[in-house]
Amino acid sequence: MGYVGLPLALLFGDEGHVVTGFDIDVEKVQKLTAGDSSIARIGISEVQKARAQGFSAVFGDHGLFTGQPNGCDHHNMCTHSPERIPRT
Repeated sequence: MGYVGLPLALLFGDEGHVVTGFDIDVEKVQKLTAGDSSIARIGISEVQKARAQGFSAVFGDHGLFTGQPNGCDHHNMCTHSPERIPRT
């Protein structure tokens, strides 16, 4: 639910899809569950609108991806970009 995943989730919600956001960062999930945004360019009103349309955020580990959750038609996984390693 970072700079790629959250906007993507909100766009899917705007198109009428039921969206569950997943993140391993409990603080991000707590903010989203409270209707707050963890991303500066995503306004609180956008998250609150998505919550009113059924968006939810959950915390967990990568083990949740071992099966097809009931009712899910699509999965999108956005991962951290690798950090640059200084050249020596």
